[in-house]
Parts: sequence; structure tokens; C-alpha cells
Amino acid sequence: MCATDNIKHLFYMNLALEQAKYALSEEEVPVGAIIVDDKGTVISSAHNRAEHMGCQIGHAEILAIAEACKVRGDWRLDDCSIYVTLEPCLMCFGLINLSRLKAVFFGASSPLFGCGIDNKEAFSIYKEGLLVKGGLGSKESARLLKRFFEERRNGREESVMENRDSFLRKMKERLLSKRAEFSAFLKKMSEEGSKRERQIMDSADEASALNMENLQSSIQNTEISEAKLIEEALLRIDKGEYGVCISCGKPISDTRLEHSPYAARCISCQETHES
Repeated sequence: MCATDNIKHLFYMNLALEQAKYALSEEEVPVGAIIVDDKGTVISSAHNRAEHMGCQIGHAEILAIAEACKVRGDWRLDDCSIYVTLEPCLMCFGLINLSRLKAVFFGASSPLFGCGIDNKEAFSIYKEGLLVKGGLGSKESARLLKRFFEERRNGREESVMENRDSFLRKMKERLLSKRAEFSAFLKKMSEEGSKRERQIMDSADEASALNMENLQSSIQNTEISEAKLIEEALLRIDKGEYGVCISCGKPISDTRLEHSPYAARCISCQETHES
């Protein structure tokens, strides 16, 4: 490829990259494509819209080819070339061949989803002599893709953190409410116990008095145990340690905390601790 041709191809690839940037601004995978006729006229341009369309036919190459066919009034694009910022997938490369384009120029390679254009035997049923050239503007194309997936990953991580923080706030409210309810219950039990104790003392029934003493002891033990668990859980929340296993340091699942709000260990560590 001579210097003049290289400049020309880079010019067209930059137009495709502009389309990729449009995709990025719309939170689509940043892939752009343009189609140029034999006179050097750009007859169509497109960018990924799979998310907006809710269908995988929203790939940049497919939309660009559809528009080019509409402009030309013919599905045959024999004298046209397509410039796309990412190696076409199998679906798109199949359409490129069936539409009889004469050349495909792409930017970054796609080891995961690319069709493996260099495998000529796999596409021997299609048009012979299709010119394929990769690596044009590959750095910029890869940079846009990296930016997209980093932003998406960071967004997911932030969402997970927000959901976790919201869950922990709800659990704190639940524990505070439980503490208040439990205190009211114990107070009521204590009052009823005192009333019952006076009735027993008045009857001078030793057996009943013994039962009442056992009941009072049980209530007291329950009060100490339950209150301790609540306070320990609230303390862990205030320290930012609630929901983290005290043994292995890994997060305790929300499901476990829903069923066991006082849990200080994950299920695996709890089983080991009890064995």
C-alpha cells in the first residue's frame, strides 16, 4: 500500500471512528462503519445501535450496508468498500460477502467475536478476491472499546456498592426496630412476671413459686443473649464491619443476613466454627 493510499484509507477510517464515538455517547459498544463507492464518495455511515434496537442486527456494518443499498437502489455493492473500526463478526462478514463489497478495512482485531477473516477456506463459498486489510486506526479503536468497557464495569461496581449500602442501611433500621420491640416485650414480660409472682406469693404455693423463679431466670437469660446479639450487630454496622465474615473476611450474602441478621460468619465458616 503506497503512502497516498494509506492516507486515504486512514481518512476514511477516521470517519468510521467518528461514528464509533457517537455509539460511545449513546452507551453502545463503540463500533462505527462507513461505505465508500469507487469514486471515493461516502454513501452511508452508521454506528452500533444494538442496545437501542434491542436486536443484534443493530451492528454498524449491517446498518451501513442497509443504508448503502437504499441509496444505490440495489443490494449489489460490487464497487464499494467498507471501513469498520472493529473486525467484523461472522454475521457481518457474511453480509459483507453476500453484498459483494470489493474490500473491507477494519481497525482493531476481535479475537473473541471476530470471524477470523484470515481463514479464507471458511469463506470460500463467497465472493472471490475480496480485499481485506486490518490494523487501520487500531489504537484509537481499541482505546474507545477499552474506555467503554471500563466505564461499564465501574458503573456496575458502583451500582453493586450502592445496592449493598442501601441493604446495610435497611438492616440497621431493622435491627434498631427489633431492639425497640424486644425491649418493649421484655418490659411487658417483666411486668407480667412481677404480677404473677405476687399472686404466687399470696397463694404460698411453693411449686408455683419455683416455676416462676425458673421462668424469670429464662427471661433474664434470653434478654441478655438477644440484646447482646443486637448490640454486636449494630456495633459492626457502625464500624463498617457488618456483612463481612469475621473468620475469612469475605462478604456474607444478603440472603444469609436476611434470615440471620446477627450472623458474623459466612455459612462455610459458621459450619467450620460449629464443628
